[in-house]
Amino acid sequence: HFETAGAIAKSLVTQIDKAPLSYNTIINVNVPDIALNQIKGIKSTRLGNRHKSEPSIQDEKDPSLYWIGENGKEADNGEGTDFHAVSNNYVSVTPLQIDLTKYSEVKQVADWLQKLDY
Repeated sequence: HFETAGAIAKSLVTQIDKAPLSYNTIINVNVPDIALNQIKGIKSTRLGNRHKSEPSIQDEKDPSLYWIGENGKEADNGEGTDFHAVSNNYVSVTPLQIDLTKYSEVKQVADWLQKLDY
């Protein structure tokens, strides 16, 4: 249902300049694969989590090719997650941040690096 996703994307894009988001925010949008008239609404969500993905497989006939393993099953799909919203026919909009630095460990890594022999 690309028409559904297109209608949702158009609606979000035309209103994004009115969103109270900081400059470094990215929004992750997930649209259920259903007709637009079946969409129950749009929810602000957090990311759910998956179990580890299946391993990649090397092609037996052409060893230079690898097949990406299947996504892991949903591990955290409770209410408030993007998984829960989509599985209940809601569009999920999750604000993401660009900076993934784990600031609490910067000094620990710096200390560890000083001890390396190279």
